[in-house]
Amino acid sequence: MRYVVLTASVLRRFKEVSTIFKDVKLVVPLLAFAEAKKMGVNLDEISGDNVWIRAYSHKPPKLGGLEKHDSEAVLLALTASVLRRFKEVSTKFKDVKLVVPLLAFAEAKKMGVNLDEISGDNVWIKAYSHKPPKLGGLEKHDSEAVLLAQELSATLVTDNVKVAEVASSMGVNVILLDKALSG
Repeated sequence: MRYVVLTASVLRRFKEVSTIFKDVKLVVPLLAFAEAKKMGVNLDEISGDNVWIRAYSHKPPKLGGLEKHDSEAVLLALTASVLRRFKEVSTKFKDVKLVVPLLAFAEAKKMGVNLDEISGDNVWIKAYSHKPPKLGGLEKHDSEAVLLAQELSATLVTDNVKVAEVASSMGVNVILLDKALSG
């Protein structure tokens, strides 16, 4: 199942959005839902079998100038190679949900990463909804990370340029770790 996370401003046009994305799960963050009410949106229209109103797992912070109701919608999927630097990643992106693909988690163990360090209130270890195929010559764990990011409408964090290229070609937003940490 593919998910599309909606921000408060999009909820003004919910009927149109729900028609466009009728075959996916529409995730409405609880704070966005509350903000839509303040904006005068008819909340009775924000419903359906594919609508999921959900709260972030803990109090969402304001991110980079975003309102809290928009910050709640941010997910970052991590590749296995990035997990070697998990402390840096979790410090840099402490205010967002970090999604660790299950195959990347297993690969990190093979690479000698201390798996106990890959934890926290903002960490979610998740498998892709289907058996992930290999994409564009990528390792299976990297393919899963790209597909999971695409499935969750998340941004992919990687330090591998080939993974970034494949992900970008599939419409996935990508953050190269070294660029993010230096900026």
